[in-house]
Amino acid sequence: YSIADIAGNISKVEQLILVEDEKDPVSPKATAEKTNSGELKLKSAKAGTITAIANGNWNDPNTWDLGRVPLSDDDVVIATGFTVTNNTTASCKSISFQDGSFLEISTNGNLTCTQNLNLTINPNAKLTINGGYFKTGASIQNDGLFHLISGTVDIGTVAGNELQTRSGATFRMEGGTLNISGRLVNSSGEAYISGGSI
Repeated sequence: YSIADIAGNISKVEQLILVEDEKDPVSPKATAEKTNSGELKLKSAKAGTITAIANGNWNDPNTWDLGRVPLSDDDVVIATGFTVTNNTTASCKSISFQDGSFLEISTNGNLTCTQNLNLTINPNAKLTINGGYFKTGASIQNDGLFHLISGTVDIGTVAGNELQTRSGATFRMEGGTLNISGRLVNSSGEAYISGGSI
């Protein structure tokens, strides 16, 4: 294809596309998608942003827009209206909860967010830990529902990290273990604690 600058200079550009043998299911692959206009849209298999486009399991490639499961250096987006269940060991760089999204870490689920950036649970979004393990290296700002039924949650790596439930949000703990490097803060939200240890 050609690229022109503002002065009218034109350069020719070539891009090679490598199609790998599909016998190797472990290595991530690039995917191609035909658009309504007939264009070919290429999606990289390298780490970046990966978004849930269907209800399903974390470890099911059909749950994700890139046609693969998230990698440890991916920024994960749980899109509005979708539910993702984690029942395997996984990691990602970060997670974004759009309004109305739901992530459940169930029995045998083990999910670690490696980046030390705050995680926000947006309004009407839910993070539920039901028998699994969840770890984030920074604070959680809860504007939706944080629900610990059973399992373990580790939040933060320094004393300033916190789990903050803000106005209109709900913190619910029925069991399990909640470890916070800093503090548990309720800023006009609702808090229900019926079991477990903090």
